[in-house]
Amino acid sequence: AFSLPALGTSGQQVALSAYAGKPLVVNFFASWCGPCKTETPRLAAFYRAEHGQVAIVGLDENDAQANALSFTHADKVTYPVGFDPQMTAASAYGVGGLPQTFFLDARHRIVGRIFGAVTQADLDKGIALATRSLSVPGRTHFRPGCFRLVR
Repeated sequence: AFSLPALGTSGQQVALSAYAGKPLVVNFFASWCGPCKTETPRLAAFYRAEHGQVAIVGLDENDAQANALSFTHADKVTYPVGFDPQMTAASAYGVGGLPQTFFLDARHRIVGRIFGAVTQADLDKGIALATRSLSVPGRTHFRPGCFRLVR
């Protein structure tokens, strides 16, 4: 579980508990991460196209707030983004490099994980897994990523 300050919104939180009973895509990223710059516009477009049907949460890790705000505004991110400069959520999920994307079913069990920039095919497959609540072996994919170790 995580509960983090919402990026750019004073007093609001981005919390896993807000999505109880709903499948969820959780994307760990940072403004300094090259592959994150590739995938974020794709995630933002996917969210806009699927709004109301697919929940996506971004978690900005190990970043400066001004950089994170600029990054998300430039890519027209409209899904909730939690700000996690101390990497508490990343540590809890075992994230050691960015970007990483997790697909959670309605009971918030991890049914898929992508290391590196997520593709449209990854999103389609991950959402199918999450909404069917199936855990299929081999659903962890590795791609070149920005593997700057997080603290």
